[in-house]
Amino acid sequence: MLAGLCEDKGERILASTLRMKINNAVFAENPERAITLSSGQPLDNAIAVKLMGLLREWTGQYCAVELSNGGIGQTIEEEDEDSRQQNIANISTHPLVAASLQAFPGASISVVEDADLSPERQRHA
Repeated sequence: MLAGLCEDKGERILASTLRMKINNAVFAENPERAITLSSGQPLDNAIAVKLMGLLREWTGQYCAVELSNGGIGQTIEEEDEDSRQQNIANISTHPLVAASLQAFPGASISVVEDADLSPERQRHA
C-alpha cells in the first residue's frame, strides 16, 4: 500500500526501497498518525525523513514515520516472488502446459501473465 502510493506519485526509488527492505508497516491512527516500518536489515533514517515529508506534501497532514530493526516476515518483493513461483507451479500442472514441457526437454516457464480477454483485444487477435 505505502510502496504503491510512492510509485503512483513518481517516487520509484523510494517505492523500490520499501518493496525490497520493509517486512512490515504498521499504521496507527492515534495519537499522531504514526507509521512504523520494520526491517530485518538496517535502515537509513533518511528513508523516514523523506517519507514524512512526502506524506505531508501529499496529504497535508503530519505523519510520524518510525523505523524498527528486526522485522519479521517477508518483504513485498519476497511475497511477490513466492506468488510468482506459485503461479508457475500451478500453470505447470495444466495438461496442455505439462505436455508442452514434456515435448520440449529443458523448456521451463519463466513468466505467467493474465490473458487480456477484452473485446478490443479479441478483435485484434
